[in-house]
Amino acid sequence: MRGRTVAAASVAGLWLGAGCFHAAGAPDAGSASADSGMAAADAGAPPDAGSAADAGTFLDAGSPEPDAGTPGSDGGPAGACGPSGQPSCSTAADCPNATNFTCDPATNCCVFQCTAAADCGGPFDPGDPCAASTLGCTCTQGVCRSKPCTADSDCPAGLLCKGGICAKPDAAPAAGTVVVEPNPALMHVGVLQRFSATLLDANGRAVLLAPGSVVWSVSPAGAGSFNHDATGESALTPANPSAAFGDVTVTATVSSTGLSGAAIGTIYAAPAAGAAQLTLIDAQAGLPVTDATVAYSDGSGNLLSAAVGAASPLGVYALPPSPPAGAAMLNVFEASHADVSLALGTVTSQDLLLLLPQDPVTTSVGGTPAPVAGGLTGDFTQEPGILDPTDGEPAAAKGDIHFAVAGTALPADFADFSPAALFGPDHLVTINVGGSHTADIPLGVEMGFGTTYFACGYDALGPAGGCGLPPCANGATSGCLNAETDPTQADWASSAFACGLRPAWGIGGSIPFSQIAGQLGGLGSSQSALLGALLQHASGFASAVDFQVPYTLAPQVPASSVTDACTGQPETGGGVLPDPGKLNAEATLSLDTPVGAATQAVLPPLPAVKSAPQQEALVLAGAFVRGEGFVPLGLAGATTLSQNGTPSANGEVCDTAVTGSCSADGNVWLSVAPRHGGLEGGAFAVVAVAYGSATGTGPAAPGQPVATSGLVARFDPSQPLPAAVQLGGTSAPAFVQYAGGTSWTAATRTIFAKTWQGEAWLRFAFQNDVGKRWLVYTENSATGLVLPVPPSPFSDPTLDAGGTTSAEVSVAAIAAANPGIGLGDLVDFGRPAGTVATDLSAYATGWSNLPLCTGSGC
Repeated sequence: MRGRTVAAASVAGLWLGAGCFHAAGAPDAGSASADSGMAAADAGAPPDAGSAADAGTFLDAGSPEPDAGTPGSDGGPAGACGPSGQPSCSTAADCPNATNFTCDPATNCCVFQCTAAADCGGPFDPGDPCAASTLGCTCTQGVCRSKPCTADSDCPAGLLCKGGICAKPDAAPAAGTVVVEPNPALMHVGVLQRFSATLLDANGRAVLLAPGSVVWSVSPAGAGSFNHDATGESALTPANPSAAFGDVTVTATVSSTGLSGAAIGTIYAAPAAGAAQLTLIDAQAGLPVTDATVAYSDGSGNLLSAAVGAASPLGVYALPPSPPAGAAMLNVFEASHADVSLALGTVTSQDLLLLLPQDPVTTSVGGTPAPVAGGLTGDFTQEPGILDPTDGEPAAAKGDIHFAVAGTALPADFADFSPAALFGPDHLVTINVGGSHTADIPLGVEMGFGTTYFACGYDALGPAGGCGLPPCANGATSGCLNAETDPTQADWASSAFACGLRPAWGIGGSIPFSQIAGQLGGLGSSQSALLGALLQHASGFASAVDFQVPYTLAPQVPASSVTDACTGQPETGGGVLPDPGKLNAEATLSLDTPVGAATQAVLPPLPAVKSAPQQEALVLAGAFVRGEGFVPLGLAGATTLSQNGTPSANGEVCDTAVTGSCSADGNVWLSVAPRHGGLEGGAFAVVAVAYGSATGTGPAAPGQPVATSGLVARFDPSQPLPAAVQLGGTSAPAFVQYAGGTSWTAATRTIFAKTWQGEAWLRFAFQNDVGKRWLVYTENSATGLVLPVPPSPFSDPTLDAGGTTSAEVSVAAIAAANPGIGLGDLVDFGRPAGTVATDLSAYATGWSNLPLCTGSGC
């Protein structure tokens, strides 16, 4: 943990591959002597019956203390194991029954496992965790748990679901902050816009309010009308704006205390009859983009001279009533946002909306372009698993594995999701135990073994934008955002590219090594297999949420100038890293809400890249925060590797690494925290992401391009988390296949996109070495699209800064829940589906993203 004096430890074997674990100091199972304070415990032997007991521990990680115990026993009745009195055993036949007990060969103790809720509460159920539960008991993965609520509908009348417990609403405090989301809000006349309000007390903790506690209003008067529904949210139907109110203020007031908060919003009107328009909005900050160049191009990539009007202060550009003859694409060029091109095809609306992602601001670090970074750094507090339920010993004095991960809300545009987006970039960790080992560990991960940590604290990175401030106007310089993007200029710190405002999250806990030792063999170097093996035993894990964390972005620095939080020495991996001193230093996340709910994510076979099925997947459950993204509340890994390390034949997911069972409907257990910390009004979602090398050679090596394919299942905010979630549809579930056969030819600037799997649309993404991007959206049957050369003074994102080498290119295929929803619908500001989308993936149920080429290989 950050701030401790700790040494490198052998847990790196869990990230490097199972074989390193034993070599670096795993228990010498079979020894019969007590460890008596020695650095390595003799784990695996039966109790010493008369000496200080081993209590089934494994490695003390160098601590001088002997294992806690009393002479003659392991802390329970004579001849029994642990305070709950499980019998000792030599084989399973010595245990009370074969259904609920196994014999742990490392401790010679009978280990209780439930098979149904009815098994819980008996004499061998440690602690009877369900006795005080309002909702009774549940049996998940062999563990008895108090059944948590996941929505208010789970609870008896008069009670609300708070952190998994049915409870009375909180009394509103006299002091606090009301946060209204989304902020800013993008609205269209006659199109419903939902708002949610969260009350934070003076310490920043979310307060659970009874329905009807919040009164909503909008100003100026007449800007719209509110209605309310069972989700606890309110919805505004905007009225026609007049010259007096393009911009409006939406206010939520807690009636019992008068505390209030507000969001700014802009109401947009449809174009006049016979006219057409395009609205451009910053995708992260929600602010109008008013300095873009908008132009049509023909099928040969020539820019057409048809006039496109200048932007209004609200980012509205006047288009000709009909595209000019021969027009094939509508192009948007802007210096600090991604360029965007839209293949016209079925795009026929007269009222278009594009949300422009910010280009990552880069600065030179030692001559290498590096994006600036922001977020928070710190340490977890209130770590769970302090007492091992099998014997009551403190986890810190045992050979327990500690794992925790932190991040900020993931952007809702899942097409750019990757493991790096979840865990953060890697840094190199050196482990000098049993020889010298190195491992690339993500900055968002904390890991350790016993009392020793080798990845300490976390650096949780977040994107720019979403700061909740209006644009600067009339010479204002504070309390607003300007358009500056150069981090060397003094006013950069007040720009939309230098601040962020996102929920922060963490998930973590401790796992007794005895529960996982038998699973490590054969998993090779698969991070997902190892993660999955860890998280199968995550019943003691907990979740943390800090609902709204402000942060600033700053240039990254050479790794050698960053101090490793564990060793106190400079980082050794080279390259560049975020400066921890600029990441809201020493922010804390309290892991205080158990991941007590459970669901089974049912995954179809993983997709293939170049005929080679991928082997790894991440599975997440979490909640959306309106306007800010997706907050994970549960995490698991999935793999196609069976217990002996053999991949399944056709990408079938293995149910567990314990049994090695692989099937076409692979079940992945997710332990999930209930919505808490201000997420109570957010919609649940389950996301699965397959990933691997873009070359079709299995797991991606560090620095290699990664191909990803994902599936998303969303649930209404009033719904509880289902017991099982079938991802990829019900009739013929499948991941979105990679868009093979698509190509980019740099010499002719031509995109070829064959008809592919019936997905709704494709997105080609270019990014050069200084971070400039170009996103090209097209129907999936488009062929021979020729990109224009950007007009002066704009650079060409298809080329690196030198102008001779091709930029990186990838293609994403995106599927929608409704096959009738295509690209034309999603860029129509009027939204036939009845709600303004915050990104082009709002209706997506799946995607795949395949790097096509990098550098001169294009």
